[in-house]
Amino acid sequence: MLKFVVELFLYTSDMKGKIRVFCRLRPLSEKEIAEKERNVLTSLDEFTVEHQWRDEIKQHLYDRGFDGKTTQEDVFEDTKASLISF
Repeated sequence: MLKFVVELFLYTSDMKGKIRVFCRLRPLSEKEIAEKERNVLTSLDEFTVEHQWRDEIKQHLYDRGFDGKTTQEDVFEDTKASLISF
């Protein structure tokens, strides 16, 4: 039911001409993992991304955010209603 409500909201937003912004945090590459790199961005929920900036924590809100575990296929499934409009 929730998915239907979200799709309906996205559809009606399209009708009004609203621009939506999506954010996908990519997973670390094998090279980055081998070099002990770490993610600097954190997905707090499905709308909020957080990162350290100097001495403070910055948060950014998106219409939909995806963490590094989300596949490209999952992103497409969640966003296709807003991408394909006639």
